[in-house]
Amino acid sequence: MEADTFRENPFHLLNVILTSSQSDYTAQVQHHDLDAVFEQQVQNAGNKRLLRWLLKKTRATVASREATRLDRGLHFSFFRTMLHQLGARLVEEDLLNDPRDIFCFTLEELDVWRKGCSPNQDLRGLAAYRKQQLQEWQQQDPAERLFVNGSVYANRIAEKRREFDPAAQQLSGTGCSDGVVTAPAVIVRNPSADTDIKGRILVSETTDPGWVFLMVISAGLVSERGSLLSHTAIIGRELGIPTIVGVKNATRSIQNGESITINGKTGDIQIHRSAEAVTA
Repeated sequence: MEADTFRENPFHLLNVILTSSQSDYTAQVQHHDLDAVFEQQVQNAGNKRLLRWLLKKTRATVASREATRLDRGLHFSFFRTMLHQLGARLVEEDLLNDPRDIFCFTLEELDVWRKGCSPNQDLRGLAAYRKQQLQEWQQQDPAERLFVNGSVYANRIAEKRREFDPAAQQLSGTGCSDGVVTAPAVIVRNPSADTDIKGRILVSETTDPGWVFLMVISAGLVSERGSLLSHTAIIGRELGIPTIVGVKNATRSIQNGESITINGKTGDIQIHRSAEAVTA
């Protein structure tokens, strides 16, 4: 919610346009005709009428689900505008230094402040503390699960994390959007950074709606987290580009600029490394 939109920072949009126009790399994607596959399955089925009815209902419900997601996005934008206006109001009242500091607080904290019963009246101090926390968190490698015994913060159990092989040439995950593509990989951790992604495979820990402007010009998507219904998977299917999610340590196993081949149907990833890189 705190990421700038194209309306607030048009330079992001200009950067996408310039990157798209300057890059001359075009990936070759091999797609399978899923509609033809479905029709063949219908022809081979014993009860064709039932299968066609189920297929029709499935397509209708998927369309309804996506319409719901769109409605949620519209409400999200409205709520985000309200928070920006509230931040500007607090700056006018000399309670904050920057309108964007409004994103340092929880909704509960803003609510009790509005009611005049907040236990902490120093909004500037709390915002500074949260910013310091954010800087510390950004330096950490978050675990997928936390194991504790009793109080979460006081009795955390040390987890034995598996080491990954930096010389691995094959990775696997969950295939979410059919197709096979071979292209250079680009490791992206910040979607706002100046990144040439056109015709290349975007490799990330995860994505959210703020990444769409990069995803639409990429040749494929690889994400460390996600499922068949995650944001990365849905956008990949809508764009019709090979997409794989749930690839452990993808951003560390794949080097920036390495040529990789991803199969969006099987979830297999082949890293094309030189012999020197494998033995290093």
